[in-house]
Amino acid sequence: MSNISLEAYKANMVPATLKPISILSFQLKPDYTLRLELRLAGGLRISMPERRIQETTPRLLYNY
Repeated sequence: MSNISLEAYKANMVPATLKPISILSFQLKPDYTLRLELRLAGGLRISMPERRIQETTPRLLYNY
């Protein structure tokens, strides 16, 4: 296993560029299943798989 210093790791990191994302559509079913369709900055459209969200706390938590 190779050890790398924190300074060397930071020096080799490429800063992430945030790209705007817009929600094209969403569908929330009565059983709290959510489906999202997103559009990325380059025009790429993504349909997220259906996920069940918490019934008591309406937070959208996608762990991809």
